Amino acid sequence: MFLKTVLILLSVVAASTAQNSTTNVTTIRIDDYIAANKRNFENTIRDCNYKLLAFEELYNGRLDTIDIQKDLLVDTLRSNNERLSTLAFLSDSSKSCVNKYQNSLPTEYNVTVTIQNCTSSAKNAYRTLVTDARDTRSNLEYYYDVTLNEELKKCGNSSNVTAQTNYTLCVTTVIDTANVYAFENHKIFNSQMEEAACSANTQIKKALDCSFNSQGNVFQAISATNLQVNMCIQGTNSVATCPGYYCQNVERVPASAVNPKNQTMPNPFYGRNGTTSCLMLDIV
Repeated sequence: MFLKTVLILLSVVAASTAQNSTTNVTTIRIDDYIAANKRNFENTIRDCNYKLLAFEELYNGRLDTIDIQKDLLVDTLRSNNERLSTLAFLSDSSKSCVNKYQNSLPTEYNVTVTIQNCTSSAKNAYRTLVTDARDTRSNLEYYYDVTLNEELKKCGNSSNVTAQTNYTLCVTTVIDTANVYAFENHKIFNSQMEEAACSANTQIKKALDCSFNSQGNVFQAISATNLQVNMCIQGTNSVATCPGYYCQNVERVPASAVNPKNQTMPNPFYGRNGTTSCLMLDIV
């Protein structure tokens, strides 16, 4: 009788031990399952952060090229002013000619401000471009940091086999829901980034067009000023001595383009920013 009782107790202990062992193994596997899926979720968020950072660097990099062009333009203007200042020392007539026309050149400050205005609008528009994508990324972070953990806690934990089975089903359901949420929002994020890229191209194009026009105006002013100074020194700008007939806007036209038999010729106003009160054609 005693031996039978001992055997029964040993059987109960063995069964209990086996049950606990199975429960522990199951719990470990579930924990690994949760950890693996959390890593996938983290990778999704990391991908969003990487794309946002890469987008910002590319966007700013494209605008930086305009700043580089601005610096080169200012250097060109400064070099030209230095050349004219040196030219003024050659003679009194040279000095008179330089003083007469050099003021028609834009200042370095005005050139800098003009080019900066071209990029300021694009720079201010950056955050608007990625607002939706940032919000989607933030929603993913909140779901991972808060919602997912809260839902997993609700599943609870128990050493009971039936309860453990329910816990496993609960966890897999929560993880499946989280994976669907991550997938759908990641897809939305990528779509929003594509839209942001299209809008960015528009902003960059506006900035580049503005910059190119400004650069063209500066080079045109430099060319016209240098021409007038040279003509003044050489005494060939006789038009300037006729009151009311002088025009500082000069456009060089090749003689080959002038044909009395044709009713048309290259448009000397093409590419100019706005209209002027006069334009002098210098046929060369």
